[in-house]
Amino acid sequence: MEDHLMDERRKKAQILRDHGFDPYSNTFEVTHIASDLHKKYEGVDNTQLEAESAEVKIAGRLMANRSFGKMVFWVIQDQSDEIQVAIFKPSLSADDVLH
Repeated sequence: MEDHLMDERRKKAQILRDHGFDPYSNTFEVTHIASDLHKKYEGVDNTQLEAESAEVKIAGRLMANRSFGKMVFWVIQDQSDEIQVAIFKPSLSADDVLH
């Protein structure tokens, strides 16, 4: 049965390649790690954080996903630490969600 699953995965990957997609692309560029963000923003109050509006790209494992109305909170763990991300749903575009 395991061979059957692997065969199916290979077929699906080939279909993606035939349509010009790399099924195993890895083009996401990480700009920060969680521990560096903790150090950089430790002690900074919310008004300063909102004024800075920095864009960061982190990669890791989604450890928690909590949704409260228009807010979503994620806990992401990377190789250095965990970090909580707060997302205001109405501020996201469809393009943001897909990437």
